[in-house]
Amino acid sequence: MNGFRFPIVGVLFGSALIAGFITYVVTMRQRSHPKTVVDRAREMGSAEAARAGREFFSEKVVPEMKPVLMDLVKEAEAYVDRYFDRAHKAIKAM
Repeated sequence: MNGFRFPIVGVLFGSALIAGFITYVVTMRQRSHPKTVVDRAREMGSAEAARAGREFFSEKVVPEMKPVLMDLVKEAEAYVDRYFDRAHKAIKAM
């Protein structure tokens, strides 16, 4: 594991958050009136559509994302391990 991929993941994550925020702001400006939770629930459609979306997510998206999430956890673990190794060395040097 090199130290180069971890900052890239952070940049990509930050970019995705910014893009989502911009999309939210643009959507809110285009609406004539704010919608309530009940209105949004009605727009979601039937329970059948929700079930189909849930099945698609659990069958297609989650298996594809699992290796990516595992890599992120491993990189975070390596980063934390390096930090604690430096902390141990600094304490021993006191």
